[in-house]
Amino acid sequence: NRIAQTTPIELSLAGSIPDRFHAFGIACEELDSSDVLEISPLAAKWVTLVRQTQSPGALILHTVRFGPHSKGDDTRPAEEIARLKESRDPLKILAARLATDEREAIEAEERALIEQAFEAALKDEYPTPQRMAERGEALTPSPSPTGRGETALTADPSPTGRGETALAADPSPTGRGETALTADPSPTGRGETALTTDPSPTGRGEIALTADPSPTGRGEIALTADPSPPRGGTTAFNPSPSPTRRGEGDGRTTVLQCLNLAIHQALEHDERVFLLGQDLLDPYGGAFKVTQGCSTRFPHRVFPTPISEAGLVGIAAGMALRGLLPLAEIMFGDFLTLIADQVVNHIAKFRWMYNEAVKVPLVVRTPMGGGRGYGPTHSQSLEKLYLGVPGIHVVAVTNFGDPGDLLHHALFGDDEPVILIEHKSLYPLSVWEDRDPDLEREVAWTVWGYPIYTLRLKGAPRPNLTLIAYSYMAELARQAMIQLAYQAEIFCELVVPTLLNPFADERIGASVQRTGKALVIEEGTLSLGWGAEIVARIAERFSPKPIRVARIAAAEHPIPASPPLEKATLPNVEAIIHKAKSLMV
Repeated sequence: NRIAQTTPIELSLAGSIPDRFHAFGIACEELDSSDVLEISPLAAKWVTLVRQTQSPGALILHTVRFGPHSKGDDTRPAEEIARLKESRDPLKILAARLATDEREAIEAEERALIEQAFEAALKDEYPTPQRMAERGEALTPSPSPTGRGETALTADPSPTGRGETALAADPSPTGRGETALTADPSPTGRGETALTTDPSPTGRGEIALTADPSPTGRGEIALTADPSPPRGGTTAFNPSPSPTRRGEGDGRTTVLQCLNLAIHQALEHDERVFLLGQDLLDPYGGAFKVTQGCSTRFPHRVFPTPISEAGLVGIAAGMALRGLLPLAEIMFGDFLTLIADQVVNHIAKFRWMYNEAVKVPLVVRTPMGGGRGYGPTHSQSLEKLYLGVPGIHVVAVTNFGDPGDLLHHALFGDDEPVILIEHKSLYPLSVWEDRDPDLEREVAWTVWGYPIYTLRLKGAPRPNLTLIAYSYMAELARQAMIQLAYQAEIFCELVVPTLLNPFADERIGASVQRTGKALVIEEGTLSLGWGAEIVARIAERFSPKPIRVARIAAAEHPIPASPPLEKATLPNVEAIIHKAKSLMV
């Protein structure tokens, strides 16, 4: 139909569609028409030809689109759309062949059907867990727990005894065939990660953390002018204070604004930075407006791509291999599945396969998560699919630190391929300021230069529960910890990592050591996820002292589009509060 979501086909398609068939010796024919009486006989001809010759064929129909791809994302002029409706609407073309009374009768019948359906929809009620339970229905066909310990989606958000397992560490978590690739008799990074306070990490998973906000000498490259620049001669990025930072100092700078500004600054700072993705061109500026304005300021370094996630990431990988710094956008995190082969079997392996002769400094950023009614295929949290893949870094944006700094470090301070997770619900939230009336923040750093934040209630007694969460779940945990303190006198410490892979667990271990209890919150499904890995590592570390732990995650079924069912499916503040209380019993 000549246009993607907002990008005309001529800006994203190289060559011609017929040539793609001709290259394989496949016969094809094109038709530029919206008239079914022209399309039908031609289609019948080609169906007959393919059946008779038992050879493939192609019929290319050029059509048009009269409305937006989804909601308000049609950037074409209204005059153009009106002209297309007048000349290419197949219903108008057919209506012109009918007698007036016959056409009016058909239209009246269709209007009545539409009105009937509309009235039925208005009177209908959203499905809710309660109504489904009354009808004996369930979102999950299995009687097994749905993700947070609840066996059914009922109004009761407070199950107990089904998830908060008391864990004592196995005294011998290693010695089961983990062969070391080094002479070190106790390697980490293969399951037996040492949660120690050793300040001299070996680069194999045992991450040393300090409270120093700008550590040096252990790989954590600060976003300042550094005498030892990353990436073979590149000066570490140090954006100077700029009046263009919207809301700076007034507490109203949002995560979206920080990310947008960071991309503009990166393109301005280094000509090796290129932006690739679908529908990035202004005035649309991307599905969530994170890249808005970039194509206007840097038209030769913003590439609108075809709807081929694997293709655009593959191209970005080649650019990175040649020394460029590509920033690729995947429009929805759900589509990370489409780049899995490029990432897992190629991008993550190149350094090893070529014996450290190449690097792939590629950043793939993507909006992730639910809560906006986008339905099963646009609301998932799929980052856990990549958490067990060596050779890539998975980083999650948070509003407890500057997202722009995180993006700059991924681009200019990290030689590894990075998948940057941006939860959609974080975009409108304000970025943390130290003037927060309730909480104080401590910052530590992994050896890869990514921050871990620890939040505590100001003036509160010693915490007796550790909350562990990332991305938007950390914001929900923040809300829960304040309510727990004032309503139940349960005082929490919230640990918010930004680096999810490789695993950075020292700060988590130190907090759990202090509190003796841990509640892990994630938006992905419960089984085989990030939270399970944290619980396993806590169990391996704390022996013989038992540590009480619990997990909260999404229910294990597709995310509904219905707002009440989506709310029941995803973790929420109330569920965090209840689970925390159950741990204190």
